[in-house]
Amino acid sequence: MQQYNDYRKKQGEEIIIKTKEVEQLNDSLTQRKKAKEVLISDEKNQKDQIESDKKNKESLVSKIKKQEQKYKSDLKKKIREEKRIADRIDKLIRAAIARANKGKKRTSKKSSGLILNKAEETLRASFEQNKGKLPWPVNGLITRKFGIQPHPTFSGIKINSAGLHIVTKPNTDAQSIFNGKVLALQTQSGGKKSVLVQHGSYISSYNNLENVYVKKGDVVKTGDKVGKVFTDKVSGKTKLFFVLFKNTTKLNPSQWIRNN
Repeated sequence: MQQYNDYRKKQGEEIIIKTKEVEQLNDSLTQRKKAKEVLISDEKNQKDQIESDKKNKESLVSKIKKQEQKYKSDLKKKIREEKRIADRIDKLIRAAIARANKGKKRTSKKSSGLILNKAEETLRASFEQNKGKLPWPVNGLITRKFGIQPHPTFSGIKINSAGLHIVTKPNTDAQSIFNGKVLALQTQSGGKKSVLVQHGSYISSYNNLENVYVKKGDVVKTGDKVGKVFTDKVSGKTKLFFVLFKNTTKLNPSQWIRNN
């Protein structure tokens, strides 16, 4: 009987141990199940977040494309307007040269452009001697160079600039780059004005002016103020459009003014 009791007692202790092991195993399986459920939940949240980010990105790309199309459309309008201004300046140059030459005789049938007297020939030669040393018409930063160039932001769009676009400070006055005579004045679209100064065979053109301080026929010297540069009320930019000609041929002004 004693042996039987000891055996039953031992069995009971083993049952208790096995029961605890089973309980621990159940606890471990429950924890694993919960951890798996958490992982599944996290994975679902991540997928939802990725899907949300994807939709937001698609929406943002769509908005950017719409804005880009609008910017491109606005840019093309500005390019067309600048071309119209350049064409009007060309027309003004030809008309001014024709008026200046009226009543004068050419010494050679091969020559064209302005017919110069002795003083104007001397001025032309002096202007040429100062190539690369002429002062800037305003102190500022060149934001668009001369000639055909790709647009800095939009691919596939090329710009053909007749001169230099120079951004400067508000209330800045444009100054004559050399001695000369005011050949012509012109009012552009929006009331903006242009001043053309003759330096022998060369003509400097100061465009996008708000006010002018000179009149046709005035003699000016290097550094004389010819007009106040226009400040755009929307963008806040003050920009001079500076063009240089030899008779009717456009030149690269960067090759003539100082390298700041």
